[in-house]
Amino acid sequence: MKTHREQFGECEDQGFLNKTILKSFKDHPENLPAFPKKKMRDAIESGEMTGISIFECGRFGGECSSGHIDCQKMRNI
Repeated sequence: MKTHREQFGECEDQGFLNKTILKSFKDHPENLPAFPKKKMRDAIESGEMTGISIFECGRFGGECSSGHIDCQKMRNI
C-alpha cells in the first residue's frame, strides 16, 4: 500500500500537479488559520493574501487529497 505522500510524489513527477485551485477566505472562511503568525496575519489583513492554493488533481479531477476515492483505489486502500 502506498502512502498519499508517495502517490503525490509520483503524480508530481508525471506532471499531474501543475495547476492549483485558489480557495478564497471570503468563500471558505474555514480555511483561515486559527492562530496565524504576524507575517501571515499582516498579509491577510492587507489583502495581499486572499486565500490558499490547493493542488488540482490532474489525473482524476477535483482537489488533490488523501481522501480522493480514485486516489485511494490507486493506493490499494
